[in-house]
Amino acid sequence: MKMNFLKILPLLLLMISGIANAQNQTDIRINEVMSINQNGPIDNFGHHAAWIEIFNTSYGTVNIANMFLTDDINDPRKYRIPSNARMYMGPRSYLIFYFDGNSEHSVFHTNFKLDSTDFIALYASNATTVVDSVSFNLSKADQTCTRSIDGKGDWVVSNSFTPGQTNETEAKVKTAELFIQYDPIGIGMTMVAFSVVMCALALLYLFFKVLSKLFQTKVTINLKHKRTASVNIEEEESETQILSGEINAAIALAIHLYRNQLHDHEEAVLTIKKVTKTYSPWSSKLYMLRQMPNKPVQNPFKRK
Repeated sequence: MKMNFLKILPLLLLMISGIANAQNQTDIRINEVMSINQNGPIDNFGHHAAWIEIFNTSYGTVNIANMFLTDDINDPRKYRIPSNARMYMGPRSYLIFYFDGNSEHSVFHTNFKLDSTDFIALYASNATTVVDSVSFNLSKADQTCTRSIDGKGDWVVSNSFTPGQTNETEAKVKTAELFIQYDPIGIGMTMVAFSVVMCALALLYLFFKVLSKLFQTKVTINLKHKRTASVNIEEEESETQILSGEINAAIALAIHLYRNQLHDHEEAVLTIKKVTKTYSPWSSKLYMLRQMPNKPVQNPFKRK
C-alpha cells in the first residue's frame, strides 16, 4: 500500500501544479488585436504582421508556458507557447504575439495567420479552460479592436494602436487637449500653481508658529520646575541649619556676660623701650666680609 502511494504521489503533485498554473493563467487577458497590419508595428525581422497583445491583470508573476492560442474553437491546441522558453509575465505587464505563420522565428511568432478569421482565443495549459476570447470585425487596415480599460474594459474599434502600452493613453490625451483648448495662454495653470505655492507657504508658517509656541511653553515649564526645585532645596537647607542646644546656650552666655560687664579688664598701657645698640652684630657687614688671599698674577707673554 505504501509503495502504491509513493507511485501515485508524483502524479498528484503534477496535477496540483497544473491546477495552480491554470489558476494563475486565468489572470491573463487579450487586450488588443490588429488583424490587418500595413503601417503598424513591425516585428524583429522588419515585417508587418497581424498581432495581439495580452495583459497580466494580476499583481503577481504568471507562467504562460504551455498555454494555447487559436482562431478555431474546434482546435484549441493550434499554437502552444513553448515551455522551454519559461515564459513569465510580470505584474501588470504586456506581451505581443505576431500571427505570421513563422513560428520558427521565435516563441512570439505563431504557426498560423489571422488574415481569414475574426476570432481569437487564449486557452490555459490544460487546453480546455478558455482564459479569454474575442470576436472582431476589422475591415480597414491598421484598425485595432482594443479594450477601453486594460484587461476589463469594453471592446471598441480604434484607429490608433498601443502595443506594449496601456490602452487608456487616448483618454489622457483628450483631457490634455481639453485643458489646452480652454486655457491656451496658461493663465489658469499659473493661478493654480500660485495658489498651491501660497497654500504651502501658509501651512509652513502656521506649522512653525505652532511649533515655536510649543517650544516656548516647554521652556517656560522647565524653568518653573527648576525654580520650584531650587526653592525646595533652600527650604530644606534652612530647615537643616537649626542650631543645637549647646550652641544656643553658649551664645546666650556670651550675651549675658557682655551686658553685665563680667569679663576681665586689661590695662591699656603701652611700654616703649629704646634700643641702646643701633645695630646688631649679627647683621654687621664687618663680620660678614672675608679677606681674599694675595695671589700673584702671571704674565701670559712671559717666556718660560
